[in-house]
Amino acid sequence: ASGRVRTMQLGTRQECIGSSWRVSGAYQDGAREFARRRPRLARRLLGVAKRLAGS
Repeated sequence: ASGRVRTMQLGTRQECIGSSWRVSGAYQDGAREFARRRPRLARRLLGVAKRLAGS
């Protein structure tokens, strides 16, 4: 019984990771579209995002 519970937890964790990948993909598409229109502001936001990702 304990083995079955463990695989269930693993499955839900992988689902969470998968959905977050989808969200980040959509966000990157939006950021790319935004960068095409407002390059200077987008560059500044990108710098902030990189700093946040690095910490």
